[in-house]
Amino acid sequence: MLQSGGALIGVRWRGGHPLDLNTIFLSIVGLIFVVAAAFSYRKNWNFGFSFSLIAVAFFLALALPSTQAFLRTAVWGAFVTSVEKLQIGLTSINTTIDQIRVQMEAEQSAREKQQAQLDNVQGRIVVSQEKLDDQAERLSDIDLLVKAFYEKGVTDRFRQTEDTDRLIVFEHGPGKTSVYIRLAHVPIPQTVDINWDVYDQLSDAWELDGNIVTLRWRDPASNFYSKRVLVSYVPDPTQESEVQILRRSGNRVFADNVPMPFGYLQEDPVLPEFLNSREGGPFRKEEFQEFLRTHYANEPPKD
Repeated sequence: MLQSGGALIGVRWRGGHPLDLNTIFLSIVGLIFVVAAAFSYRKNWNFGFSFSLIAVAFFLALALPSTQAFLRTAVWGAFVTSVEKLQIGLTSINTTIDQIRVQMEAEQSAREKQQAQLDNVQGRIVVSQEKLDDQAERLSDIDLLVKAFYEKGVTDRFRQTEDTDRLIVFEHGPGKTSVYIRLAHVPIPQTVDINWDVYDQLSDAWELDGNIVTLRWRDPASNFYSKRVLVSYVPDPTQESEVQILRRSGNRVFADNVPMPFGYLQEDPVLPEFLNSREGGPFRKEEFQEFLRTHYANEPPKD
């Protein structure tokens, strides 16, 4: 007999127990898995056989009237509710874990950034230390230089009224005079100090080439001989090549037959020829000196 008007639709067995369509469907599925288990057993499919047996037990258990009745009880409802709450709790825990993971990643990123900043600061400290060491080394060199100046320094004195092989005054024009001074030794450039009378000559007013000083004198040439000249310096022990004689030939001063450029380079008569031989642009003093040597190669100085 079929019953309707509620959740149960089925037939009644002769014994009086209702048999709904769900029970019939579950029983049929269970029988299908019984056939599958038998087939798997004959084919020696161990996994298929085991899986089929488990499926048979599951569906047949669900098909039993007592199981169906239990699923409709308050106990089963409470169990399902507990499972749902458990799922909600697990979801909440997973969310919390994800938040903690994100927070840990942010903290790790912050630590890496701080470490990078520390590495940068440490690098700057290393560079600063290197600079301090370099400055300390320079100060040490200066101390040695000062000590050498007082212990090994020499002074060349000049007091004369005319040109000699040690000092030549060459006037190019009003207020433009080149003074060539031959020192007894090749000096350490940083130790050279030139005094005319009591007046110190600034370093930008003279140039040094070996043991030859070329001084640019802005006063009349005749005034230069009126006072004594003192040149103090520390000899450079690593330099042995020294000019032995200065002499003037025509409009050029020679140091051991090597032509010397004018102190006021723009007044040098060979400069236009040198500039015409180039393509323009700035040039180094050494280039002009080499050009002078070539220019005067066939014109040795005359007495």
